[in-house]
Amino acid sequence: MCLYCLGSISFVVIVFAFIYQILTRQGTNECKMITNLSLSDLISGIYLAVIASTDVFYRGKFCIYAYAWQESVLCKIEAVLSNVSYLAPLMWINVLTIYRYLKITSYNRHPLLSVKFYYIAPIVWGSVIATSILPVILVWGWTG
Repeated sequence: MCLYCLGSISFVVIVFAFIYQILTRQGTNECKMITNLSLSDLISGIYLAVIASTDVFYRGKFCIYAYAWQESVLCKIEAVLSNVSYLAPLMWINVLTIYRYLKITSYNRHPLLSVKFYYIAPIVWGSVIATSILPVILVWGWTG
């Protein structure tokens, strides 16, 4: 029950933060990074909701369904969501930290500061998704 509360509160707060970021968008790279950070946190809320629902379904009888669960597509999707839910915020915080560090130390003259955001976002999300899917493919494959 606590996981439902935590997931629900997390989801609602992050949705509000995401909507606020979209509505008050200033167009700066930092604002776009923060919007993507809130989107990646939203994925964490979705992950918690699916885990809580799965827990309710299998509670008390997981040992009967353990093998079927581990071979199911939902388990594999959850594995990917689990990785994305902790890798994406880390990556966006790192990118935001590097961006701000360069902005402070180079007085806005570093060449990386002029890189457009639409180049940064696909690289970050692509690396997060690739590193999240790769273990699932290597361990289980997608035969589900």
